[in-house]
Amino acid sequence: MATSTRRDQRLDSAKGILISLVVLGHLLEATSAWNADVIRLPLTIIYMFHMPAFIFLSGMTAKRDNLSRRIGVFLVLLLTFQGLYYVAVWLSPLERDFSPFMPFWLLWFLLSMIWWLLLLPLVWRMPRTAVAVSVVIAISAGAIDEMGYAFSISRVLVFLPFFITGTVYGRQILDVAGRIPFRVKLCAAVLCLALGWILFAADIHQGWLYGSYSFDRLDTGTVEGLAVRAGLLAVAGFTTVTVLSLMPRHQNPVTAIGKRSLGIFLVHGFVVLALTPLLPPGHSGANTAIALAACVAIAVVVVKVLGAAPIDRSVRQYGSKVVDLASGLLKRNADRQVAGR
Repeated sequence: MATSTRRDQRLDSAKGILISLVVLGHLLEATSAWNADVIRLPLTIIYMFHMPAFIFLSGMTAKRDNLSRRIGVFLVLLLTFQGLYYVAVWLSPLERDFSPFMPFWLLWFLLSMIWWLLLLPLVWRMPRTAVAVSVVIAISAGAIDEMGYAFSISRVLVFLPFFITGTVYGRQILDVAGRIPFRVKLCAAVLCLALGWILFAADIHQGWLYGSYSFDRLDTGTVEGLAVRAGLLAVAGFTTVTVLSLMPRHQNPVTAIGKRSLGIFLVHGFVVLALTPLLPPGHSGANTAIALAACVAIAVVVVKVLGAAPIDRSVRQYGSKVVDLASGLLKRNADRQVAGR
């Protein structure tokens, strides 16, 4: 039976909302305001699910064909933007550390995608087992003290279930989510906000939400750490399904943004770095509300501007053309070696 190749607008709508939250979250963090309640609350709600949800969608849209080429594109973009961000920081008054063993800031996602794509052949061979094993790995990864930012390994493992579950069961979950009665969806959305408030009231350390800290670094025992990690994974999973259930099936203003999320993701960091010295500090007094309002307004403008088709198209075409060029050179070199024998 032929399958429909029509693009599901719900996926693009979800990506549009999530990439907007990514931009807003980074702007809010630039105000150094994790300690200010007015900003810490939205930051907590954003970070409790936005990257797990984005990774789930990435797993859903991961294709079996041209896997090595897709990995190559991500590698090209990672190396290129690592260099570009190094120059950007060098030219700015900001103090940021660079390491050959660590992707810079938001680039962890590119390296993580490479690791996850490399795992896909194994996932396709034993899908159910892969989902179950990934959950165990994600919950227990923090028990290894060495887990951290190096090679994005901690985030790769902590967020692994979302990618694999999206790959294996994403379409079924999306279909089920779409059939949930509207009243139930609204109740679920309210519950998600309540869960965010609970995490906020508990003053959860942002390191838990980043997925890049070991239990030891979070000053938490192993048993408690396993319980907290399992709870956070459950919250992120529930919120992801809830968000998907609320997505409209028709095209809307955020659909185009979702289609161009890669360009927005990679380029918006330069805007955040440039604006960081100019943003009002959000950690004290009336500045908190001003900082929040400013970040929301800036996020809207940034997403709108960077969501222009030429930016995303240029990023994607650049990665593809470099990979094609490298592949062509390797093939010609191999042909010469064969001909010379």
